Amino acid sequence: MRETLDVIYQSDDKYALITAISIISLLENNKEFTYVNIRILEYKITCQNKDKIKKNTKIL
Repeated sequence: MRETLDVIYQSDDKYALITAISIISLLENNKEFTYVNIRILEYKITCQNKDKIKKNTKIL
């Protein structure tokens, strides 16, 4: 099993949904890593969309 995968996303509010979908895909297709560190550089993503990203990717 591989140890760590570090990933950085850059997004604004218009692409928040696409970012969430990409994170879900990333996690589903990289289960060989013990840890996946994800950072999001964001520009004006609303609190509502941030919560959606967290909620939809937390369960993976």
